[in-house]
Parts: sequence; C-alpha cells; structure tokens
Amino acid sequence: MCIIEGRLTADPKTRAFPDGGAVTNFTIANNNTYVFKDKTTKEVVAFIYCEVKGRRGELIQERFKKGNLILVQGRWGRDEWTDKEDGTKRSRDKLVVEDFHFREAKQDADEPRNVMDESEIPF
Repeated sequence: MCIIEGRLTADPKTRAFPDGGAVTNFTIANNNTYVFKDKTTKEVVAFIYCEVKGRRGELIQERFKKGNLILVQGRWGRDEWTDKEDGTKRSRDKLVVEDFHFREAKQDADEPRNVMDESEIPF
C-alpha cells in the first residue's frame, strides 16, 4: 500500500465499458527536493500513472482538473501489452487507486473555496 500526493498533469479521462463498468486514468506529478551536504538542492519530479475503477473514478473526473492537488492511496500494478505497429512488448507501472482525498477541487477564480466534507462521498 502506498500514499502519494501530487498535482494532476492533465484532466482525468473516464472510459465506459459495455457491461456498465468504467475506469478513470490520470497522471500526477510528485515533486521532491533533495538537499545535499554542500547545501545545494535538486528538485526531482516523479510522474505517477493512476487508474481507478467505478464511481470513485467518476468523482475524480467530475471534481478535478489539470493542476489540482490530490492525495491517492493504492497498490502498485503493471500493464503489459504488445505494440500493434511493431510487435514490441511494452509495459507501464501504475498506481491502482483504492482511495483518494480531496486537496483542491476545481473552482472558478471568483468563487470562495469550498472544502468538501468527507461525509458527502458516497462510499
């Protein structure tokens, strides 16, 4: 189990399936700053591909946009496939999101910030 906080690099995308299921994918950027003995610093950004199924994913798509801060909790997974064009085997690590917490939801600049109460989440 891991917990990661980061900013969305693009708007989340949800795909619906004929059986009624849905999966939402998004990528978050997690920034870390390292300080060395000589007091110099280096910032490293990790990009984490995320996948969440069902209503949780739909809520993320409805409430989050590129740049919003989110905290996700889940387990590591891996997608493996063969490229249709050249037959190359490919893979991608992903975080299979099991829970999330709102850090910043989308809002208009003129609207006051609305902090969502966790009791509003239907699960």
